[in-house]
Amino acid sequence: MRKLTSHYCLKPDGSWAKRPIIKLNDAGVIIEVREMGDDFVEEPNLEYFPGVLVPTFLMRIHTDDFDKANINRAIIEGARRFIIDKEMSFPNRVRSIVKSGFNTGSADSPWTLIKSEVIEGLDLASAIMNQTQKIAQQFSLDDEWGVIKEGANPGLLLLKGIDLKEFTITSNTDLKVLVE
Repeated sequence: MRKLTSHYCLKPDGSWAKRPIIKLNDAGVIIEVREMGDDFVEEPNLEYFPGVLVPTFLMRIHTDDFDKANINRAIIEGARRFIIDKEMSFPNRVRSIVKSGFNTGSADSPWTLIKSEVIEGLDLASAIMNQTQKIAQQFSLDDEWGVIKEGANPGLLLLKGIDLKEFTITSNTDLKVLVE
């Protein structure tokens, strides 16, 4: 079991939880999420990560656009869940789902898309949700992926170097995979 905390985490409604404590079982499933806010108190075995915790980015891939170089870049940039669909019209929901360690891709990585959307004026929470929760919802996977809530297994990323007053990226923003 792990207990993680940070300055903030992204909640399912798109708001930011201040000083959350997230408990995960050994399989990475979230068993508890508590927003501590100003009442935060250290706890035994609590791992602190300065920054913002967000779900692992999702990447929808069309098999006709399979490109190993793009997938490798996407993995480096935080994508850990890949939804592969042969027809993209989703007639049978999802052709196959591949977790962690698989490289493929078309177009840009989720992190590149998030940065572009923020630069164009979209708020950070909405940009992240476009690459996590909204993709999971398209495939009816939003109870497990793309969201930080009890019972989900989204994987967790730490965004470091975020402007925590404006909740936006900076030239120093980087990400780190905490939970696959």
